[in-house]
Amino acid sequence: MKSFIILTLAILIYADLRAQHKLEKIWETDTIVAIPESVLPDLKNGILFISLIDGPGWEADGKGGIGKLCLVFLEFQFEEFISKHNDEKVMRILQKSWKKMSEPGRDAALTLSFSPKGRALLTRALGG
Repeated sequence: MKSFIILTLAILIYADLRAQHKLEKIWETDTIVAIPESVLPDLKNGILFISLIDGPGWEADGKGGIGKLCLVFLEFQFEEFISKHNDEKVMRILQKSWKKMSEPGRDAALTLSFSPKGRALLTRALGG
């Protein structure tokens, strides 16, 4: 029995070592989020949770935090959505989404490309 357990453990360890792991880039930033450490995507809700550091990552200075970017809707679904819904509904959703976003998320959203109608609705929703 002892030999069986050892053999089973050896097989499991060998199989784990041979497993192929693949990283896939799903998001990147330039200057919008200064020092992102890691990202946890919530694909169901279209949110990226970002662990942020401010300054040297090895110092316990209390400057870090968790950021939340809600860009999936604006980047991939917004243009199709505005073609199917009235302007008032679109602006209500934009206003609700905007309130949920962090400042870096808002900055990132403003850098996205929109159609003239999409840009106009965003501007109106934000009071501009």
